[in-house]
Parts: sequence; structure tokens; C-alpha cells
Amino acid sequence: MAKRMRGLAISRPILIGSTATPLTPTERLTAPPDHTHRWTVAVRSAATAPLAAFAADRGVDDASAAIGTRLRDSEVDLHKAVGGKDDLSYFIKRVQFRLHDTYAQPTRNVDRAPFSVTETGWGEFEIQIKIFFVPEAGEKPLTLLHHLKLHPWPSGPVGTSVPAAAAAPTDGAPAPPLPPAVHSWQYEEIVFPEPLEPFYELLLAHPPTPWPATSAQAFADANDYEAYRRARDANEPAVPPHPVHTPTGHLFEALSLEAQRAEADRIDLARANAVHQLDADRARLIHTEKLLRDTRARIAALEPPATDAPSVPRAA
Repeated sequence: MAKRMRGLAISRPILIGSTATPLTPTERLTAPPDHTHRWTVAVRSAATAPLAAFAADRGVDDASAAIGTRLRDSEVDLHKAVGGKDDLSYFIKRVQFRLHDTYAQPTRNVDRAPFSVTETGWGEFEIQIKIFFVPEAGEKPLTLLHHLKLHPWPSGPVGTSVPAAAAAPTDGAPAPPLPPAVHSWQYEEIVFPEPLEPFYELLLAHPPTPWPATSAQAFADANDYEAYRRARDANEPAVPPHPVHTPTGHLFEALSLEAQRAEADRIDLARANAVHQLDADRARLIHTEKLLRDTRARIAALEPPATDAPSVPRAA
């Protein structure tokens, strides 16, 4: 029987999430009439192949290209643009995706890489993802949840539960163009505490590809990154498909150590703001309680002093 590596732990980074694109006219011919999007849910390595160029002058109204599942031969498949550079089958045996019950065979088992399911649909729902490890691991399956995202996050403060892209215009104006893709991915690290010795050796033999140091290095060409930044900063209608959203709607330029540090800084800033708000609320509460005590004291001073009630004789 294999021994466990006492006092040691080893981890592997993964991405779980989905990419959704509006159906092209060609795809609508074979999709159910009420379906609006093609989506892919997957478990992938955190490392991503270099991001391809994006033609910023191409609008999303070009149904044959911009909003398709696959773009031109020289361009990137948006459903494969995030993660997936490393093969995870050396430690993952199977991934089970539990879809909405309205789908035929809602439980999908994928026994080989890439661990993904592609479907069409019209609504967002929660997908249960169960990861089964290779026999050498001796570990129980890991269950995760992912909310399928079809519509983009609103650019301003959220005032309604209806996604911005899904809300119908009320003034007769045409609906805003759909984005070429909606990415919703979450970074996870699977930690194996005190792994079995054969599994530990297996993981050491397959180190994960490290993230690039900067977001610019995540692109195939530095000019591609600059073109993306110009298009983003100019708020062009044909927003490049490369930005990745976290489940909360926060944008990433690319999966890089620079983006990781920026996310850590964003969390630290949010934590500092929360502490500042708590301190301000605590000071306001203390001030309000003092005002309440002073008010009660003034009211008590205005009341006439209480007099003892005369005693009533009692019969013997």
C-alpha cells in the first residue's frame, strides 16, 4: 500500500468557467428556435496559449465572423481562448457536468481532455462540476459550482436583476449590439494535503506552465496588446473578446502575474474601504447612542418628581 507524504502538500491551478457567443444565422438554422447563444463550460489549466490578434475595425454586426463560435481561419476560437494550454488528464480522470434538467442527458461525463461541454440555449443557470482524479491520487471527487453567464455585466451600477444586454429598449431605439463573447472564469487551486507517494511523483513530473509576468506577454504579439488597449480605452463598439470576467464581473486584461497582483491589490483596497466604512459607522453609532442618552436625561429632568402614593388602610 502506498504511503502518504506526511507534512507535505502540493497543488495544481485550474480554471472553471464558461464562454458564450451569440448564435450566427447559420447556427440558428439547426438550433431550437428559442435559443440565442452557444456556450462552452469547461475545466482547464490556468495557463493560456498566447492570445491571437483582434481586428478592432470589425464590428459585432458581422455575423459571419465577430459573433460566431469560430472566427476566420486566421483568428482565435473564442470558446478556446481562455486557459487550456496544459493537458490535465495526468491527474484528472473524468469531469462530470450537471446541466439544467431541460437538456437531454443533463449529466454529461467527459473522460478525456479537453474536459468541456458545448451546447446552445437561452437562459443562465447553475452547473454542478464534479472532478474525478486518477486512481494514483486516492482522493475523493471534488464538486464545484459555476453559474453559466450568457449576458455581459452592466457597465454602471446595478439597479436591476435583468442583465443590460437582455433588457429590451423602451424608447423604440434598436437594441445594443451583443458582445462577441462573454467570458466567465474562476481561478481555483486544488490542494492535495499529504498526497500518496506515487501521486506526488506524478504531479512533480508534470509541473504547470507558469503565467506570463505581464499581460502584454500573454498576447502573441506586443502590437496585438497595444491594439487591444487602444480599442478598450476608446470604448469602441467592437470590444476585443480577450478580457476575462471574474464571476463578480471584474475585468482581467489577460491571465498573467501582473493581473494576479492587480486583483490582489483590488481585494486589499476593498478590504481597506470596508474597514474604513465600519469605523465610520461605529463612530456614528457611538455618537447616536450618546445623543439618545442625553435626550433621555433632558426628558427625565423635565418630568415632575414622583410622589409617594398615600397608604390605604387595610381591614384587620
